[in-house]
Parts: sequence; structure tokens; C-alpha cells
Amino acid sequence: MDAVAEAFPAPFGGAVIFLSWRGDSSHAVAEALQVILKEHFPTADVFFSPSSIDIGDDPMLEIFEKHLLQAQALVAVITAESASRPWVVWDFATVWSRKDRLVAPLFVDVDPGSIPGPLSLKIEGAKITDKIRVDRALSRIAEVLGVAAPESIAPDAWDKLMEVVAKAVNPVTN
Repeated sequence: MDAVAEAFPAPFGGAVIFLSWRGDSSHAVAEALQVILKEHFPTADVFFSPSSIDIGDDPMLEIFEKHLLQAQALVAVITAESASRPWVVWDFATVWSRKDRLVAPLFVDVDPGSIPGPLSLKIEGAKITDKIRVDRALSRIAEVLGVAAPESIAPDAWDKLMEVVAKAVNPVTN
């Protein structure tokens, strides 16, 4: 691990929270979570690729070197669709393998035990509909970042997140 730290030293002084997602349903949920994370951790760089990569940027540089390898915490939106995507596994492994980093999987429409491989054996996650556990995830992020624990997610923000989750789980077809 020291070789990784030497190869990719932290160029930024600020904290990075990386939102991992893949697919349409997890995109919408991650977008709603980004709002909550920015509200609870206003000094952190909350990386969400659709809004964090600017025109003209090198996406691979932004994703991997500037954010994923620098992340103190990774919040992964796990759906049935995203659970089988190799990039999600890559994101997990990259952050999980570094010392003092937090990986917080939030399961949307999939049971953690149904995901093959070591994910659910090595990293405890939470169903995204379990407010107490999602609030606990925010507290754990605060611990890793070395900041005061945030307040519980506000009722209006929670309701908005649950609306997005419901649409992701039961999309309306035309």
C-alpha cells in the first residue's frame, strides 16, 4: 500500500467523497445523494461524475487520480443493474484497499447477500430505505473525514431521496 500512496500522493488538502454508480436507476439515486452529502459535508469535494467533470477535462484523470485514489470515503449506490458492472467493483477495490478509507454501500433494489463475491462478506452496507443506517453511514463518513458528526437527514431531504428510490425501483414505463 505504501507504493500506491507514493505513486499517487494526495495533491489536495480537502476531503473527497466519491459517489460510485452505474446505470440509469443508480444515477438518479446517486444524484439525490450528492445533494445530501454536499449539505452534510460542505467543505468536502463530493465527486459525482456527471457534474464533477467539466468540459475539456480528462475524465480518467478526474475520476481516478484526482478523486477515486484520493477519496477518504466511497458511497456506492448498488442496484441490481450496477452490482454486475466491473467499474463498481473497481471503485470498491480501489478505495477499500487503502488504509483508513471508508466504503459505504447503499443497496437500492438488491439484497446484499445476493451479490456474488466478497462485497457483502468484507464490507457492511445498508438498505437505502433504512434511514437509521443511512444516517449512521453519514456519521461514519464524518469520522473518517475527522469532522463533527452531521445531523440526521432532514425529513424533506429524506422524502425526496425516497421518491427517487421508489422511481428507481419501480420505473414508469410508457
